Amino acid sequence: MSADFNIPVVVSSVNDALFIATGKCGTSTLWDLPGNNSDFCDTVNIMSEINRRLAMNPVNKMFITIREPRQRFLSGLFEEVGERMVRPILQSMHLKDHEYESIIIQQQFWTDNIQNYFFQFGSCLPNRQATSTYAYHAGNWLHLVGYLLSAYPQLQVVELDQFSALLSSLNLPPLNINRSADKFIWVSNDIRDRELIKLFEKAYQAVEPEFLQQINTYLEHEIQLYAGIQQLNRHWHV
Repeated sequence: MSADFNIPVVVSSVNDALFIATGKCGTSTLWDLPGNNSDFCDTVNIMSEINRRLAMNPVNKMFITIREPRQRFLSGLFEEVGERMVRPILQSMHLKDHEYESIIIQQQFWTDNIQNYFFQFGSCLPNRQATSTYAYHAGNWLHLVGYLLSAYPQLQVVELDQFSALLSSLNLPPLNINRSADKFIWVSNDIRDRELIKLFEKAYQAVEPEFLQQINTYLEHEIQLYAGIQQLNRHWHV
């Protein structure tokens, strides 16, 4: 197992099940599950943490949550840009809730802030020089998923869109719909998080071509790994 840098991962024990996930793959839900015992670890110590938990509570139900790489990257970038660029801008304006809407529905507003984020943090890719939360929300990690699937035969893959069904089958509360925009934008109910993400995706496509090329290259191997995982007979299904 190798990586350019460590990706923070959440390991969570709940009743007779063990869950593994990283940012934008259901971690907020894991932290909120009743009776959960959750903690962060990284690619260096994750196996020792899993083994420690299994020694204390041997379980056969082990799940790792994944998501299509481009969707996860854009969702992570959306949260990063919102938290680090958009939030300070909106806070400095001291506007009323409804007054934010005319600003955040502008595609160019988001394109400018995406590029400013890349310039400010020196890279459009998650790495040691970028923010640690960027690695958590958008850093490539499927190499780790493949490694853990080899190490633990009982480990099952759960696609994020199947996570609620899994939790329901275990008599646990469903997936927490993590409305990213709620963390950094105070808007009326007329603008939904999903609509903003669609606008953000269009804004992302309008950034400087060299940024897009770097990101596409960065995600290329992750997309290949994701396709390979789809071929394995390791997915949990309803």
